[in-house]
Amino acid sequence: MLPLSIASTSAGYASFQLRFRALLLDTGICLTFLIVGGVAAGAALEGYPFARSAIFVLIVTSILLYEPLMVSQYGGTLGHRAFNISVVQVGTRQNLSLPKAIIRSVVKAFLGIFSIAFMFITKRAQGLHDLAAGSEVRIRNPRAADARDYFVPEESKAGRPFPSAARRLVIIALYTAFLFVLMSVAVGLTLSPECIDQNICTASEHQAGSILGFVMIGGAGIVIGFGWRAQLPGGRRGKRV
Repeated sequence: MLPLSIASTSAGYASFQLRFRALLLDTGICLTFLIVGGVAAGAALEGYPFARSAIFVLIVTSILLYEPLMVSQYGGTLGHRAFNISVVQVGTRQNLSLPKAIIRSVVKAFLGIFSIAFMFITKRAQGLHDLAAGSEVRIRNPRAADARDYFVPEESKAGRPFPSAARRLVIIALYTAFLFVLMSVAVGLTLSPECIDQNICTASEHQAGSILGFVMIGGAGIVIGFGWRAQLPGGRRGKRV
């Protein structure tokens, strides 16, 4: 029997672990097809460069269309089906149209795991590619799933209500601006004027600049995540009336 927090939501969103494993399996399938198909075509058509090029283009095209076609026709790829998840239109059990599936696949290909991780700060557990295509990732067969396979977004959990999206965005912007000021001060204290103004830096300054850049990016990501989940002072969840 599923826990109340899961059984009470009809959506049945798939967990990050399942989605990540499906991504790994699909990546492995595509790479295997590319390598095996490329080697086989190269060996069989060694004396036919035009035919070999045509087969290579066909293989790459098949890989690019693999996910959109599978998602639009069957609700998921081989990786999705292997881990009991499906891709559907928001609020329905219907498959995506082919154009939407293509949009989803393109965004996912460019952003990768970062796009999936965005599910932790959206109310429907959607990655950026899901938001772009209007899709959700759900458990395909609840009878074959256990509690660990489900993900319940923060906004769906019982407790205090979330502040409005506008308030959270304002809080995120304020904290990001404050972080930028702190990092600017750190840069001024760490790097020389020649390095800042003329890009004439020593090896240690280059290293320090890279570290500060990573800290800024990481800090901004933390601010966005915690801010959207209403866990920053000034934008936390209020008491339920």
